[in-house]
Amino acid sequence: MLNSAPSLEGQVEFWKAREVWLFGVLANRTLEQRAKLVATAVYFHFNFERWERDRKLYAFPRKSVLKEMVGESMSTVKRGLADLEQFGYLKVKRRYDEDRCRQTSSIYLAQIPMRGAGVQY
Repeated sequence: MLNSAPSLEGQVEFWKAREVWLFGVLANRTLEQRAKLVATAVYFHFNFERWERDRKLYAFPRKSVLKEMVGESMSTVKRGLADLEQFGYLKVKRRYDEDRCRQTSSIYLAQIPMRGAGVQY
C-alpha cells in the first residue's frame, strides 16, 4: 500500500508552527542579530516528514549550508546556534561517528522557551 499524500491540515499546522517559532525568535529584543540570522536559515530547513511523525520541528542542515545562507563566518554561525540554544529556542543533538572518531552532524529541535526564562519581548 502506498503512503497517502500529506493532508492539507497537516501542512497548514507545519507552516504555522514554523512561523510561530521564527516570530518568537525575531521578537526577542535581547537576542543577538547573529542568532536571528541563523534562526531564519534554520527555519527553511525544518523537515515536514518529521513533523508528520511526531509534530515537532526538526532541522538538520550542515553548518556550512547555514554559513552560506547567512553570508557570515563559520564562527558567527556557531555563536548564533549557541545563542539560540542558550535562550531555549533550539535543542541541539550532536551526532558522533565512533568509527571515524568525529562529529558527523547535528539535529536541531525547535523549542519555544517559557516567558520569563531570560526572554524579553
